Amino acid sequence: MTVMIAVAATVAVGGATSNLVASASSAFDFLGEIDAFVSAEPMEAFPTGPLLPADLRAKVEAVKGVARVTGRQYSYAALGNSRVIVQAMEPGSPDDAFDALRPGIAERMAAGEGIAVSRDVANALGVEEGGSVRLPTPTGVRDVAVLQIIPFFSLVGGVVLMDFHVFEDWYLRSGATVLNVFYKHDADRAAVTAAIRKVVPAELNVETGKDAVASVAAGVGQGAAMSNAILWIVCFVATVALLNTLMLSVLERRRELAVLRAIGAKPRLVLRSVLAEAVGIGVAGSLLGIAVGAATQYLATSALSQVMTIDVEYQPSPLIAVYGTVALLLTLVGSLPPAISAARMPIVRALAADRFGPRPGPASGWRA
Repeated sequence: MTVMIAVAATVAVGGATSNLVASASSAFDFLGEIDAFVSAEPMEAFPTGPLLPADLRAKVEAVKGVARVTGRQYSYAALGNSRVIVQAMEPGSPDDAFDALRPGIAERMAAGEGIAVSRDVANALGVEEGGSVRLPTPTGVRDVAVLQIIPFFSLVGGVVLMDFHVFEDWYLRSGATVLNVFYKHDADRAAVTAAIRKVVPAELNVETGKDAVASVAAGVGQGAAMSNAILWIVCFVATVALLNTLMLSVLERRRELAVLRAIGAKPRLVLRSVLAEAVGIGVAGSLLGIAVGAATQYLATSALSQVMTIDVEYQPSPLIAVYGTVALLLTLVGSLPPAISAARMPIVRALAADRFGPRPGPASGWRA
């Protein structure tokens, strides 16, 4: 049971965490398709900071090797009783959230017919596709239609997608908080990035798409670090419990083992019998743990898809066989001390240990 619980916990927690990190990180892979970003804040957080200088876009576009520049805006807004992130982007830039829109939705958003919201926003407001929400803006409270509900990973609040120019009109916020920079195919990327840093004010942030993906993935991985730490604690406790179980098993059978020694069994035979028992426990526990852990991982992945508001894809961990092998090895290592103790146990002392039962007290009627 101890081996099964340890293996099941390792497979379930480790696998579900790995699936979550992979799915969450893949949601930001589109950042790698953009050669560079210019923003007031790092891309690992939603750059909702101040608008970039109005003339900065023209300066970046004039840099040799730059093919085109597009803008996007992030801003916090109140929606219902929650704070959400409003995201607006000019056409022509890759973005998983906008790419998830069905055909025709982006055109309807550009016409000001409505918005798209993430699952957590829809759940919090109790709204479905085709419904409407009241969106407070600097130009007044607007009743807007929810054109689509999209999966989107965010730990800082839900997301509302809007057309870039509609956002500028409604929020009286003309400009961009982020510039997406695309290089020419034959450009020297390092040289172009260095040239962009020269024309961008020092207080602003310039980073490549690959660096942005790495920083976002690192942030997502930090959330999984705590789960992994708990997982190692579970494995350590299970190992100690297994050692204690095997030791108690040998102590409870010390007379039987001593009898084997008395009728001629060699210490090596006793050692092998205890190790064989450990192997049986390890194999059975590992197989059951893998089966239970895989099933639990599937259920946990399905639950995470609802909790994290993204589609977490179930992928069996390629380390399942490794988990089972490690559990078997730990079982063998944990069985060595009791096995050696059983093999070296003096026959006379082992036989005499349980020869006499506990002395009855006055309640049993025994008298000295």
